[in-house]
Amino acid sequence: MAARINRGLCGECQICGDLCPHNAIRFAGINRTIAEIIAEVMKDMEYYQESNGGLTISGGEPFVQYEGFLTLIRESKQQGLHIAVETTGHVDMAKMVEAEPYIDLFLFDLKHTDRRVLKEVTGAELDKVLKNLEYIAAQSPAKLILRIPVIPTFNDNGETLRQMFALAVQYQVREVHLLPYHTLGKNKYNQIGKKYNFIDGNIDKKLLNTFLDAAETKGLTIVIGG
Repeated sequence: MAARINRGLCGECQICGDLCPHNAIRFAGINRTIAEIIAEVMKDMEYYQESNGGLTISGGEPFVQYEGFLTLIRESKQQGLHIAVETTGHVDMAKMVEAEPYIDLFLFDLKHTDRRVLKEVTGAELDKVLKNLEYIAAQSPAKLILRIPVIPTFNDNGETLRQMFALAVQYQVREVHLLPYHTLGKNKYNQIGKKYNFIDGNIDKKLLNTFLDAAETKGLTIVIGG
C-alpha cells in the first residue's frame, strides 16, 4: 500500500524528509542567498565572456518572486553579467517597467491569441501579456525572443500560429522559437499528488516544419526547440 502525504496539513518545514528512515521523502531544490547564487554563477565568468553567455533565470514565473528576483538581476548586472529571463509576460506592468533595464534578453512565452481560450485554459489575461510584450518591444525589440509552446488541441493549428507570427512582426520581433509539447512534467504531478489532465504524448516535430514557410515569408527566423 502506497503512503500518501496529506498536503493540506503540510507546513513545508521539511522535517519529514530529515526523519524519513528510507529516504522515501526527498525535497527538490536548495535554498540559497542572492550572494551565494551570484558567487556560483561568477565561477564561469571567463566562459561567458568567450561564449557571449551569462545568467538565465527560468521559472515557473520569475516575476512571482519579485523582490528576490529584482535584487538578483540588479546585483548580477553590477557584476557585468548578461541577464536572460524566461517569462510568460503575465505580470504587473509596474514590475516589468522596473525590471526591464536590468534584463538583456526576454525569452517571452506566447501561448494563444484568443482571449477566451487563453483565460479558460491557463487563467491568464491576454491583454496583460500583450501590454508587457508591447512595452518591451518599444524599449528594444532586439531584447525579445518569442517562444511558442506548441500544444496539441490547444494551439497546434495553422490559423493560431499564423496569428502569433503576425504579432511577432507587429512588435518587430525577429526570432521565434517553436517549443514542441512534451510530457516531461507528468511525473512531477504524480510526485505532488496532482492529476495530470493534459494529453499523454509528444508532438511530432515534423508537424512544426509545416509552419516554417508561413513564418519565414514574414521575415521571421524560426527555431524548433530552443
